[in-house]
Amino acid sequence: MTDRVKESVFNILTPVLTDARVLDLYSGTGSLGIEALSRGAKSVQFVEKDVRSIRIIVENLETLKASDDAEIFKGDVVSFLKGYKMEPFDVILIDPPFKEMLGTPTLEALSQSKALSASTRVMIEHSSQEELTATYGTLKRVDVRDYGDKYISFYEFSV
Repeated sequence: MTDRVKESVFNILTPVLTDARVLDLYSGTGSLGIEALSRGAKSVQFVEKDVRSIRIIVENLETLKASDDAEIFKGDVVSFLKGYKMEPFDVILIDPPFKEMLGTPTLEALSQSKALSASTRVMIEHSSQEELTATYGTLKRVDVRDYGDKYISFYEFSV
């Protein structure tokens, strides 16, 4: 995610980040979750399957002295969502690799996951080549932003 897009996303999400429990899916280097912590999130759970990326997240958290506010889960995002049984998150950040077109399977799994509650805000970055639908089960798109070759879509719980 470019700095310009990240700034725009967090300007939108900042009002709901204070003391929020955040889930960062496809974490990569952890930049989205770490940004959420810097803007007032209470805690972040990172989900990433690449060992090298996890090492970078750990280093970044240690450098920023934010390790106590974070937890890292090594594994597949869809499997994590399907097996999740703890308290739901307030904000969920999703930034999957563009080439793998993981938006739809991730949102489908999330719509049936205990990670989601009626008050959860969801942000997903996706390629302009990946067409996401307006609803996935209990998730309804409430906003979409166009950044040329990528989109940022926001979803909320809907009955």
